[in-house]
Amino acid sequence: MIIPRFHRRKSRSAIIDLSSLAIFLSAMPLAVHYPATKLFNYTLSQGYAQEDKTGKIDYLCLMPGYVSTKMTFERKRSDTISPWTCAIEALKDLGNINPSHGHRIHVFNANLVQMFNWYFLRETARHCKNKHAQARRQQKCDRFEAMIKEREKIFQ
Repeated sequence: MIIPRFHRRKSRSAIIDLSSLAIFLSAMPLAVHYPATKLFNYTLSQGYAQEDKTGKIDYLCLMPGYVSTKMTFERKRSDTISPWTCAIEALKDLGNINPSHGHRIHVFNANLVQMFNWYFLRETARHCKNKHAQARRQQKCDRFEAMIKEREKIFQ
């Protein structure tokens, strides 16, 4: 493992794990794998930071929002930053805060998403519950109709 090598060094070391704001969007249908892997990166980074008592290694979990790359189809929006900006801002945060969102607009987005995530999760749960209740009602109606048909056959 590389961490013991970092401990033996005379100078400070750093480990930057790349995660994403997507960890807060884990309730999105058909998109659970990406946030799940990014949540793993976040958890791993936080675990290393808490376990390391030497203070020789700076840990940073970088959790940006949209960065203009091929993955985002070189997206250009007001909340999209360049890879260069993301890297510079992350290096400014290294040793100061953990995690980092890479830019102030992404900090704003992260706070906004966290604040309203409970609402979306609650509505999703309510929707699923209603669908489940609706399916149970339909099953009861189907059984009742089947009973009526059976009794009609008996009395014919």
